[in-house]
Amino acid sequence: MLKAQKKVTKKELKSDPFFEKMDQFLSFYKRNEKIIWTVILSVVVVVIAASFISRSAARKAEKAKSQISIAQFYLKGGLEDMAVSTFSEIRDGLYGKRYAGHAAYHLGGIHLQKGNYDDADAELSFFLKTGKGDNLMKATAWAGLAAIAEIKGDYAYASESYLKASGLSELQVSQFNFLENAFVNAVKAGNNKNTLQILASMEKLNLNETQKNKVKAFRELIKE
Repeated sequence: MLKAQKKVTKKELKSDPFFEKMDQFLSFYKRNEKIIWTVILSVVVVVIAASFISRSAARKAEKAKSQISIAQFYLKGGLEDMAVSTFSEIRDGLYGKRYAGHAAYHLGGIHLQKGNYDDADAELSFFLKTGKGDNLMKATAWAGLAAIAEIKGDYAYASESYLKASGLSELQVSQFNFLENAFVNAVKAGNNKNTLQILASMEKLNLNETQKNKVKAFRELIKE
């Protein structure tokens, strides 16, 4: 025959570890019910707000990307004023910060072509500070800053900037051209130590005969 199960008393329930924990939890909940629900609601609000902000930022980024394409279309069509206006809106954060640097890069190129060197310098420097863009854009920006410095007679900075452009370039022909400009500006700045280092960097490239002869001529130049 089956034995009748023993009846569990309240005292025995309280001595059980599981029920003790449950009892402690319920007591804690009753004492702090308002605080607990306030925290839960705050977390829910924060999560919802973060999700909304994230979606809003994504929409703005897509809008900025679209506006950059439109501005480039204006530029190709000869509508420079409209292109500058659109790029400026993006750069100033109208559509968020994600593509502000890209817009500054294009503005820098426009100002450089027009001879507005201070504006070009400011825009290209802003672009580089954002850390956005690929290596080609960064190399082009450093080359632009180098050209501006050379025009202004700051040959030391021009040489350094051309070196940075060369380091970012992925095409050997561009690497050599930037190093050549870096060498010329280092000579103008009277920095013999830098000229030797630049020549050493040039010789590490896979040079053609014309480039080899040019490097040889450069070495003869600094010996004089």
